[in-house]
Parts: sequence; C-alpha cells; structure tokens
Amino acid sequence: MDSLKDLEKYVDDAVEVFMAKMKEMQGQSVNMGLWAQLFAFDVIGEVTFSKRFGFMDVGQDDGSFAAIEGALQSAAWIGQVPSLYWVHDFLMPVLGNHLGINARHGSLRKFAAQEVANRRDRGSDHQDILDKLFEMQKEKPNEMNDMAVLSMATSNIFAGSDTTAISTRSIIYYLLKNPKYKRKLLDEIDTQKREGKLSTPITLEQTKHMPYLQACMYEALRCHPAVGMSLPRVTPPGGIEVDNRFIPEGVCMDNISATA
Repeated sequence: MDSLKDLEKYVDDAVEVFMAKMKEMQGQSVNMGLWAQLFAFDVIGEVTFSKRFGFMDVGQDDGSFAAIEGALQSAAWIGQVPSLYWVHDFLMPVLGNHLGINARHGSLRKFAAQEVANRRDRGSDHQDILDKLFEMQKEKPNEMNDMAVLSMATSNIFAGSDTTAISTRSIIYYLLKNPKYKRKLLDEIDTQKREGKLSTPITLEQTKHMPYLQACMYEALRCHPAVGMSLPRVTPPGGIEVDNRFIPEGVCMDNISATA
C-alpha cells in the first residue's frame, strides 16, 4: 500500500471525472454497478499506464467487461480442478475453445500488449506501476522478461479492475440498502467537512481518521468479498505450521477471502 501512495494524486483525475459524470446524471436512473466498473477500469489505466482508458468519458467499455466476466466464470470452477484446463487445452484444436479464461491470453492480453506498447512510446512524466515493472526488469532481466511484464500488466487490468469494481459496488449496495447507516456515514463526512478536515477529493490519509467510513468499507467487504471463490494452495516440501497445527507437505488447502 505504501508504494501505491505515490500514485494517489494521479487517481484524483479519475475521481473528478466520475463526480462530474454523476452530477450530469443527477435526477436520472443510473446503473451504479456499471459506473463503478467504468471508474475502476479508468483508475487502473491511470496507475498502471499513466493514462485513463477513457471509459467514463463515453459511458461504456470496449467489450473488455464481457471478456473479464467470461474469464472469471470459467476460472471459478476450473480453478478448483486445474487439471481440466490442460485437458481442455489439449483437446481445443478438435473441440474448440469453451473456456472464457482463455480470454486472459487472448483479447485481454492483446489489449494489455497495446497499452504497454503505447506507454513505452509516449513515456510518462511520473512513475506508474509499469515503471516499477521496467525497473525490476533491469535489475532481474533473466527473471522479468518482456512476457513477464506483459503478464503482470494483463493481470492488473484483468483482476485489478474487477476486484476494485466489486468492492466499490458492495460498499454502495449495502449503504443504499441500509439508509440509517448511510445517514450516519454522511453525518461523519459532513462533520469533518465543516471542521475543515477534508479536502476535495478526500485523501487516503484523511480517510484513516474517519472510523465510520472505515467500518463501512470493511463490513461491505466482509459481506461480499471481491474474490468469492476459494484460493487453493499446496503446502510446501516439509509441511507447514498454521495456527499451531502442523500440516504435511502436498496437502491442498483452501482459504475463502470472506473468512480471512
């Protein structure tokens, strides 16, 4: 988190565009789920490539959301039985592609490759996540080749935007579903605003001194975590001790983020 604080001021542009769009649509019925994802995608573009993707400007995506949705749907079950992925990969020339997760290596990867190339060409007047990856590539060229950089950029777009959107949606949903808690949060914001403790946009440091806002965010993530499926891990050679209990090597362990 500390390494990302340097990028905060560059996210402010996306926040300002989002707030301007919300003001334009005041009094209208707004799909906040869609706008949360448009916002998240543009933020990821800014922090990764020093440039928003422009989805909020036009109020729609370029087909990336459907590709991500398809990839996550198949990842949800293929992640539990990974051997099926390789069976599918082997039979794909005969049966065709029926796994949306392959979009991560298709349209989403092409999108990321184009953005990486564009970022190399135009440069940037400040450091972004891609800069950090380029620096690591210089330090460890054998471990971090161009394909590794591309894979990490793809993952940032693929997973970063979706988890950010899900988390934002969850917070908005539970606040709207519980008006008295929404009112309490607004009271905290209004009080701190009157006391001159908040800027526009509000900074990360300022939110640390807003206990009710923090409680709302963590409770929303507990009720609806960004990753709803289990994340299996295999214990290393020699086994591992977890919570004072020894687990032998080679055991597949699951952890659902909602219980973490």
